[in-house]
Amino acid sequence: MKILGGFILMICGLSLRAHAEYRMFTLKITNKQTQDYRLVDSTLDPIQYPYYYSVQKDEVVQYTDTWRCYGRTGGEQPPCPNPKKIPPNPAPDPAPSSNP
Repeated sequence: MKILGGFILMICGLSLRAHAEYRMFTLKITNKQTQDYRLVDSTLDPIQYPYYYSVQKDEVVQYTDTWRCYGRTGGEQPPCPNPKKIPPNPAPDPAPSSNP
């Protein structure tokens, strides 16, 4: 009985330390007839996406990029941006010289 109680306490303690995370996908939706495409960032993978959003019969959904986000998705928070597309900090401008 003590072992079971200790196990339950351990599980509860681990759940307090749990952190949420989710995966983002950049999906490429291509029209097979015209070869036109659009890019969509979504938490849904290419298999799930057509079940939630309308995709024409002649369109193909495939992912071109994926990344992991940390935190919650609730509360109408925007998803985290793709870290590969965040521009690096620009180099500071050199100080102007005092020589004319």
